[in-house]
Amino acid sequence: MTEQEAINYLRLEGIEVKGNPRRLAEFFDGLDVAITALEEIQEYRAIGTVEQLTDMKQNYAEALSDWRQYRKIGTVEECRRAMKNKMELPCAVGSLVYEPYQFMGEGAWEIDVHKIRLEDLDKIGKTVFLTREEAEAALRELEGKEE
Repeated sequence: MTEQEAINYLRLEGIEVKGNPRRLAEFFDGLDVAITALEEIQEYRAIGTVEQLTDMKQNYAEALSDWRQYRKIGTVEECRRAMKNKMELPCAVGSLVYEPYQFMGEGAWEIDVHKIRLEDLDKIGKTVFLTREEAEAALRELEGKEE
């Protein structure tokens, strides 16, 4: 039996019902509730199954996450402008750079070697160097200032 057939049957079209008037009223109230519930189920099914809605929710969450990432990058126009005005990197992506440092601001100076990071770009030639020799020269200068 389909939902629609159940709704039609529960409406008791053409069926004669006899009995206690109070009990009949309660019975028909119950039928009205059942009919309403079945009609709501039909409306929900028209929207989609639970699986479909769950899938749509997941897709929405992924799209929202992507949108947030794209928003950080900027608009298409901003990206085009940036590509036109792209800056020349002082070295290849992934290159090693050398940075003199003092642990906790005290003790002996050392040279940290790491792959270049975005935050290093404005420090090149000041506190971050492209060669070990440049870093050692800067280190000698720093040690000389301490004496």
